Amino acid sequence: PVTITPQNVNLVYGDKIPVIGFTYLYDETNIVTGERAAFLNSLQQQHLTNIIDTAFGLINDQVQIGGRILQAADLANISFLTSTKAVVNTKAVVNTKAVVNGVPVNDTTRLVELSPASIFAYQDNDSVTTLVNTKAVVNTKAVVNTKAVVNTKAVVNGSAILNSNTVSDTSNANVAVMVDEADVNSTNTSSFTISDLKGINFITGYSAGNHFIVPAPLLSENFEVHYAIGNLFVAPAILNVKANAANIVYGTQPSLSSVISGYKNGDLPSSVISGGPSLGIINGGGSAVNPLNIGAGNYQVVPSGLQLIPPANYAVTYENAPLVVGKATLTAKAVDTSRVYGNANPVFRIAYTGFLFNDAVANITAPVASTTATNTSPVSTYAIALTGGNADNYLLTNSSGILTITKAALTVTADTKYIDQGSSLPSFTSTIAGYKNNDAATYVSGPLYSLSPVYSGAPGVYTITPYSLNFTASANYTIAYVSGNLYINPKSNKAKNVKPILDCVDTLINDPSGFKYLARFSYLNPNATSVYVPNGTNNNISGIGLYTGLPPQVFLPTGGQFTIPFNGKKITWTLITYNGIQKTSTASDASSTSNRCQRATSARIRLPNTNTGTNTADEKIAAYPNPVKDRLTIVFGQPGKSEISVMDVLGKTHTLKAVQQGQGNSQVFDMSSFSKGVYFITITDGTQLKTFKVIKI
Repeated sequence: PVTITPQNVNLVYGDKIPVIGFTYLYDETNIVTGERAAFLNSLQQQHLTNIIDTAFGLINDQVQIGGRILQAADLANISFLTSTKAVVNTKAVVNTKAVVNGVPVNDTTRLVELSPASIFAYQDNDSVTTLVNTKAVVNTKAVVNTKAVVNTKAVVNGSAILNSNTVSDTSNANVAVMVDEADVNSTNTSSFTISDLKGINFITGYSAGNHFIVPAPLLSENFEVHYAIGNLFVAPAILNVKANAANIVYGTQPSLSSVISGYKNGDLPSSVISGGPSLGIINGGGSAVNPLNIGAGNYQVVPSGLQLIPPANYAVTYENAPLVVGKATLTAKAVDTSRVYGNANPVFRIAYTGFLFNDAVANITAPVASTTATNTSPVSTYAIALTGGNADNYLLTNSSGILTITKAALTVTADTKYIDQGSSLPSFTSTIAGYKNNDAATYVSGPLYSLSPVYSGAPGVYTITPYSLNFTASANYTIAYVSGNLYINPKSNKAKNVKPILDCVDTLINDPSGFKYLARFSYLNPNATSVYVPNGTNNNISGIGLYTGLPPQVFLPTGGQFTIPFNGKKITWTLITYNGIQKTSTASDASSTSNRCQRATSARIRLPNTNTGTNTADEKIAAYPNPVKDRLTIVFGQPGKSEISVMDVLGKTHTLKAVQQGQGNSQVFDMSSFSKGVYFITITDGTQLKTFKVIKI
């Protein structure tokens, strides 16, 4: 007796099923020791010669038939022969054999599939059966004894190796013959003949897991043959999920992807994978990173969570890939600016282009703006340079700006001068304001002066105009020349002294000066020109009373008014001017007992009478409205005999144009062309003189 057992096979899913080796168990005690190896070799050759080495039979042990799954007991002491027609109709399983020069080289395992239903039917009746999925098995004894029937057709033995000597109740009793529908349908008769039978090894699966190997039969008259099953272990193949490397720029969201490799036996992803994989990002410390706002740097794309359809023939491995997030471009531009010559540089501003998300200057180390220009640098343009700067997520590009130094304003104002008629012209001087950087020390010459009108010795007000100031740094300035006045005070037989007058004393309530009384002074200048008397010995306020303020220095030929807040005790305004060619001192006193001012009871404005005498007709002279915008109405005391003169605060005369006769003694004058300011309108009628201070708006 001999028992043939397939040797166990271990392989990885997708590998080609190797040639099966066998173990032959028999009693060798009756064999001469020196002949035992030859005996075994002869036995092996006899067994292997008739086995198909290009295909395997497959009985799927994962398929349930009526709730029943193929077990080891179902295959006990069984072996299979197959017709050549059955081998023709095989299933090809493509296996990757090797990789040569980077190109996979495939191999093929061919399988002849036999349904477990055929095995279960064989167990019920090993002589009579039907085709299941184009295949059927019958016992070789039934074939030899002409009792085998498939699909109601008798099976006729046409094989020389299949006879009562090779198949009996004690040897190969459970060898089955697998026939194909091509065998059954080969004739139209009630029988068909099978010939050229070959032994075939069967496996019960090639998916990952444990399966059985059923050995091909040994048909020999010399042995009583029995069979045992071997084990086939198929380890899961490696299915590798490899993340794809990616390079992006900060501010863009990465598009993550992966490649799955390692599919075997022609498997498709749809038959293997039920879900996934997921792709995440980790930093160098292994912490997860949100891909929606990922900073510049080096990361790893991490695949995970690939879900396989059970039962799985694969073990999943994962392979990370680098993700490089490059820095975005950020442009820093120094903002063009300007300053005036001699001033300190301003704080330079920087404008940024390219910030992403909600980033701002606080998220970077800002560059520093600087310039070579100092407060002594001349008028010109200078570069505002940006240096340094750093950002985790940005490549910083610095762009310079321009600092423009503009000219400073320098004002040359002619100083007020005065002389008495007949005196020599004074030396003209100016007050210069606006020098920078001690540039006054670079003085070269000037300014020069012109006088208008040309001086002829006559009293009056002359305009002093400065020009042509020269100094080394003058190119850094815009020079404005402001005219001043030269006053030629009357000093001749026709000169009249200017008379100070106290009009009245008013009461103050909560005045900022702190005083309770207000002296309202006016003056009468009978001369045709203004008189200039500087404050001091010839023009002052004195007395036992306390006061604040100074008297005027320019006395207009039309007269004028001013006020002095005081404490009620006596104060005296003293004014010394020429009367003819002799200086004459006149004064006017004020105290709390002086005449009180009367409140106006009309919309018409009446100013205090500047005449030293009294006249009831004076009350009839008036001017309104005041302030005036365009039309001024004047009411005369004696129409037809009155004269009007108009002078501004600089002593220049102007002409009023009558445009309409008013009611009674009034007349309307046009002031629309007058510049805004204060004007003094003097009215004389031969017996009195009245001066109004009118404000033009």
